[in-house]
Amino acid sequence: MTKRSLAICYSIAWTLCAVLGTGTAWAQNSSLFQLPAPQGIPAPTMNSPNNFRPGAALVPSTPEGGTVVSPQFPQSPQLSAASWTYAPPPPPRVLRIHDVISIRVDEVARMTAEGRASQRKNILYDAVLKDWIELEGLKAVRKAPQSAGDPQVNGQVNEQFRATSDLQTRETLVFNIAGEIADIRPNGNIVLEAHKSITTNDNRWEISLSGMCQAKDIGPDNLVLSKDIIVLKIDKRESGQARDGYRRGWFTQWANRLQPF
Repeated sequence: MTKRSLAICYSIAWTLCAVLGTGTAWAQNSSLFQLPAPQGIPAPTMNSPNNFRPGAALVPSTPEGGTVVSPQFPQSPQLSAASWTYAPPPPPRVLRIHDVISIRVDEVARMTAEGRASQRKNILYDAVLKDWIELEGLKAVRKAPQSAGDPQVNGQVNEQFRATSDLQTRETLVFNIAGEIADIRPNGNIVLEAHKSITTNDNRWEISLSGMCQAKDIGPDNLVLSKDIIVLKIDKRESGQARDGYRRGWFTQWANRLQPF
């Protein structure tokens, strides 16, 4: 190999090393780890929805008196600039008074009771009246003669009582009802109130519901379950022909309350 060939080889090798070194340095400089830290992100304040801490209560922070359900976290400019599939988080959802909330009621109550009572009583008595008194005038009191003999009473009483009772009940209440936010407490709890009335021919059903839940228990579709509602009160009334078929009369109600027998 001639000197000219060696010089050409050395020149090509040196050019390749320079190009590879420049590309590596450019790749390192374009890495996310080499980007400067973002500046100008304001610190969250006490009334800002960005001030979210795990376990902290969601308190009303809007001028209209609503409560923030999903707080807005600070967005990362590095992630939005580096990812092609980045989607910004949705804006925080705010609940206000008179907003409509769907309530799903699913309550099951079961009770089983079993009782047995047994009582037995035997009474034997023998009474004899040996002496008695009688009045003589208005002042004198003397011993009364018992010419027929001393009065005597003999008796025996046998009493036996036995009772056995078994009771098993099961009640199921499943329905959906739409209510509204009646109030928002200072700690962020939501007060719910709902009313529903259904009339079919001569039959009428009236349902009223009230309770309180946390803002986080309300789902994205404005749905809350009855198991998440505290101080839950459900009032269901029925009137009409169907109710008249199995309703107790006033005398039966009075007799069941007094239980004379």
